[in-house]
Amino acid sequence: MTITQFTTARAAASSCHSSADFLGRFPDIAPWELEDVWTVHDDYSIATVRALSGLTQAEFAERYHIPPRTIENWTQSGKARRKISPYLLDLLAVDVINTRAARKY
Repeated sequence: MTITQFTTARAAASSCHSSADFLGRFPDIAPWELEDVWTVHDDYSIATVRALSGLTQAEFAERYHIPPRTIENWTQSGKARRKISPYLLDLLAVDVINTRAARKY
């Protein structure tokens, strides 16, 4: 899955009423990848993407060479929390989805 496919699919997911409707819109993207996009679209955050990866915060930080404290800051709620760049979140989500797809097939 490319970053363009991901951002297009994620944007389309919010207008779909069901996963079946959503899966039918993108015949050029593998269904298992679309299922992952559907999983994260409703609560799109670093916490959701990390949970989809199946990694702990420490493992996620190590895999992507991000300081663990940065991951913690991104996942904290409140006004003072640091926000992850939307583009970086998209890149991480695409890598997680592609990694999961490679493990499946």
